[in-house]
Amino acid sequence: MREVPEYAIFSGEETIGFDEGTERITAYLKEHDVTVGLIENTTQLQNIMQEGLYEIVSGTGYNAVRVFTVWNYIQNRYQYYGYEGSEEIENTIFRAIVERNIRVVYFKPMKEYKDNHTYITDPEEYRELLGNIAERVGEHGFSTGKASVMPFYQVSLLSKLAMAYGCVAAAVLLLAAILPAGKKLKMALLVIGAAGTTGIFLFMPGIAPLMFSFAAAVIFACLAVVYIMKQSKYYADHSLSDERFALVAAKGIMTLGVAVLIATLGGLITAAQISGTAHLLEIDIFRGVKLSQLLPIAFYPLAYLAYFGFGNMKKEQGRLEFVDLKDMMNSSIKIWMVLLGLLGGALGVYYILRTGHDSEIMPSTFEMLMRNTLESDLIARPRTKEFLFAFPSIMLLVYTSVRRFKIWPIVFGLASVIGLTSVVNTFMHIRTPMYLGLARTGYSLLFAAAIGVAGMLAFEAARRIYKNYERQRSSNG
Repeated sequence: MREVPEYAIFSGEETIGFDEGTERITAYLKEHDVTVGLIENTTQLQNIMQEGLYEIVSGTGYNAVRVFTVWNYIQNRYQYYGYEGSEEIENTIFRAIVERNIRVVYFKPMKEYKDNHTYITDPEEYRELLGNIAERVGEHGFSTGKASVMPFYQVSLLSKLAMAYGCVAAAVLLLAAILPAGKKLKMALLVIGAAGTTGIFLFMPGIAPLMFSFAAAVIFACLAVVYIMKQSKYYADHSLSDERFALVAAKGIMTLGVAVLIATLGGLITAAQISGTAHLLEIDIFRGVKLSQLLPIAFYPLAYLAYFGFGNMKKEQGRLEFVDLKDMMNSSIKIWMVLLGLLGGALGVYYILRTGHDSEIMPSTFEMLMRNTLESDLIARPRTKEFLFAFPSIMLLVYTSVRRFKIWPIVFGLASVIGLTSVVNTFMHIRTPMYLGLARTGYSLLFAAAIGVAGMLAFEAARRIYKNYERQRSSNG
């Protein structure tokens, strides 16, 4: 019989022995092979890091696992969202294990949703709950027993440096995509960027991976934005306005696929730069999530002006010209522009507020039930904003560009940016297994293609009705 515990889970504001140093407790844990438990925060982001805990974890060689506590608000999720029993508690624990690298669950008895003081005492309810969880996590290769501890892992310096050089090259491509730049200038920027990157890794090795992880998140999302702008403008200039619908739909699907591939590459580099035991255990986390999503949105107007311009004076496609800014600044402001700007601003604020685990705006009951159904039936739940809204907008951007619509490309282009930043954001969650991120993005693509085609058909039907109306009015006049 084991005389020492398998896990050491600290409570309070500091660890045992913090006042005098953590050497003794660290030595004890190492000698007896006791695994340190890191308790996940209530926001499902990072851990509760008491004073001295990091020193203990690092001193044991990261012999640690993440612990999920069934917090009071989770205890009360019995018959939540209209379920008959503990389904939502089951969903919560399942996500913690499969998606957030949780290896130990500190379980507490369930309570009635409508009466926080009444406990569920039927043993069958707990037997069913734990059995369902074991079955579901088993499909992802997990089993009950002693929690496994991941060996210490860190991406090599050479790999990080190679990915950083890739970010520099991508940044040069991005600049050249909207500004005039000859071969000599691009080569000079590439050499200067590579030299600066090498210096950053030599003299600031601790900060460098964080810098280039953030840079990859922003640069590749912006590259994907440039791609959809460039392709849409190309189709607008080189396709017939009444081109066959099937061909337009194919162009939309192809543009969507390539754009998501570019964003996914950025997400993989973002994750790989900081991939290591400290981030996998969420001792460290990716910083600047909201900023990395805002910057591509701020970049979108520049990309749009570089390819579409704002009036009829644009001379060179793919170049941000002074005439573009001049036309925009000198244009008369109409009421619909103000309303569109207010709507876009409101949607942007809502999008940022919904981003992250500490958001005060909660999804509706219908949305949560839909999420749970997808999560139960698929390998990974696709992101709602991607397949319902943002990805189909890329296809509709292509459609409205080919059909020579005036305002809609601006609207759908802006909506598309949200989806591309979302793809990168998927891989910022280092704790989540890579296959789940890839599966999530793949499902979003498949569902979005079908929804995008349906949206294009709706626009096509409206367009034909309007053309028939115009034809009849002309013949009657």
